[in-house]
Amino acid sequence: MIALVFMACLPNGASDCREQQLLFSSENLTPYMCLMQAQPELAKWTAGHPGWTIAKWGCRRVAQGEASL
Repeated sequence: MIALVFMACLPNGASDCREQQLLFSSENLTPYMCLMQAQPELAKWTAGHPGWTIAKWGCRRVAQGEASL
């Protein structure tokens, strides 16, 4: 499983940031494919979370038991 992991922040500063992750359930997805799909997914997330901005992001593999939503 691949996760798009990102830091979301409110405009008040770095103290108002939290790590988020979006899981891609496709077993054939590679970290590179995740990177290619990341920006549209992050745009959807920010559209649904007004006021939040994305500070940084990346993709990584996660084990089934490690995944949290």
